[in-house]
Amino acid sequence: MILRREWSWTIDAPRGRVWPYLADTNAINRLAGLPPVAYAYAPQPDGSIRAKASLRYGPLRVSWNEPPFAWSAPEFHDVERRYENGPLRRFRTRTALTAVGDRTEVCVSIELEPRSRLYAPLLPAIAERGRRGMERAIRSVRAKLGPEAGGTAPSVVPQRFAPLLAQGFERDELAKIAHFLTTAHDSDVARIRPFALADRLGLARRTTLRLCLAATRLGLLDLSWSVLCSSCGGSKARLDTLGQLGETHCDACNIRFDPVFDRSVEVTFDARPLGRTAEVPTFCFAGPGASAHVLAQASVAANGGATIEADLDPGHYLARAMGDASVSFAAETFGDDAPLALHLREAGLDGVPGETRSGRRSISIANHLTRPAVLRVESSVWPDTIATAAQVTAMQEFRDLFASDVLAPGKEMAIRSLAILFTDVVGSTEMYRTNGDAPAFRTVSDHFDAIRGVIAPRGGAIVKTIGDAVMAVFDDPASCVDAALRLNGAVAHLRCGATPLLLRVGLHVGPCVVMRANDRLDYFGTTVNLAARLEATASAGEIAMSESDAERPGIAEAIATLAEIPVRTRVVLKGIAQAVSIVCLKALES
Repeated sequence: MILRREWSWTIDAPRGRVWPYLADTNAINRLAGLPPVAYAYAPQPDGSIRAKASLRYGPLRVSWNEPPFAWSAPEFHDVERRYENGPLRRFRTRTALTAVGDRTEVCVSIELEPRSRLYAPLLPAIAERGRRGMERAIRSVRAKLGPEAGGTAPSVVPQRFAPLLAQGFERDELAKIAHFLTTAHDSDVARIRPFALADRLGLARRTTLRLCLAATRLGLLDLSWSVLCSSCGGSKARLDTLGQLGETHCDACNIRFDPVFDRSVEVTFDARPLGRTAEVPTFCFAGPGASAHVLAQASVAANGGATIEADLDPGHYLARAMGDASVSFAAETFGDDAPLALHLREAGLDGVPGETRSGRRSISIANHLTRPAVLRVESSVWPDTIATAAQVTAMQEFRDLFASDVLAPGKEMAIRSLAILFTDVVGSTEMYRTNGDAPAFRTVSDHFDAIRGVIAPRGGAIVKTIGDAVMAVFDDPASCVDAALRLNGAVAHLRCGATPLLLRVGLHVGPCVVMRANDRLDYFGTTVNLAARLEATASAGEIAMSESDAERPGIAEAIATLAEIPVRTRVVLKGIAQAVSIVCLKALES
């Protein structure tokens, strides 16, 4: 006997907004009133990993081997569990989301198979309990997505948070965050992602991150660094300082990996100082919400086949057979429209072209191995709700408040892309000679303050000063260029003698290495060297950058709005074998 039930609900929000909530099976199971689950991991001879799960219903302990979920975002996810004991032999659930205009129809179907006829009379009660639990979860999702979500917090700022008002934070945004921190469920404040919190409360992301940093310094929050698995994306380590970063092991994937500063190391906060707990139980670890960068996943039997579908926006992707092989490919608007047929062999994966058409694509999978496999399609871009270590450490607020949080001596970490900016005062040697050391030094110190006043509000940070030169970093290249254009205007009021201060500025965007130097985080590599060389080519009141950077999205749009026509030329830079095409911009006057 198999009992089947199907229920549906409508949520007044587009499917793309609903999916992240229903994909978070850990939160859904908690909201549904299911008991916590304990997991143990056992490596298998073929290199895979087996997850043994168990939970307790009163005096009864139920256990099973947790299978991989199947899903295609934002369309459906499902899982089938076969129990080793308890009243059920098998349980399957599928959650499907259908777009109906700007609304989403959610259909949840279940199958219950009893262990024996003795347990068959219990199935309707088990199903009804599941329906009531899912009803509670849907109500919670509706509340979070509804028009009043995030907007009902009182305007009163608790006394403990009041000092943050003096730091320039707005009363309404501070009241919203204080209300959330003191009233949300423990699981919501045990690992706070500041960008996700901002989206939830309808606040600006950078403002929320800045507020969390300031609240940590005030003793209202605790800051941690989470290391995310390079494969599944799950949080595998929680560290108090950057100095503890090192090789990490993922039990669920059975791999060891080195964290990547701008991908797999993120800043998180918790509300332990407010009396909340950071130790919350797990209700499900394997759902799609735990691997938000995975667009689709399916299990394929030994010598079997399957088909998965994925929405491929233009960009780069990875087809991965967990524990076996992977292959990268690109999706383009006018890419190859040929069918996608993936073959998994002992030698690896083949069948996916280097470039394919973007859009909704169907991918057939043939597993030629004598063991089952889990196939997935991953985006190379992880969810933008992750505030990475590279982003956070490139903020002036972090460097001011947490200057001692640095990497261990000798530890180097790669950053795939960062904007590096250098400035230098034109004619500073003559300024010191003509006006004397003390007046010139005061002017240079004032100019550092003026530069900081431009860089910090645009999300950048001053790394160091070298004489009268400044090195700064930005996570966002467009913000870097915006700051660069305004630096001369910011120091134009400064004079040492009769001559106003003028700067030359150079910047470059690219990969670099971050490490500890002189007890602070510093950046090294070709990108840094090239930015310094470009600064030396600029004339007074100019910003120099490579032509390739000038053509980047965001930067190109900013340049197009300038009244002055950029000057393009080729120069030979010290230490660079070939001449470099550069673009020089005239600084804005204010």
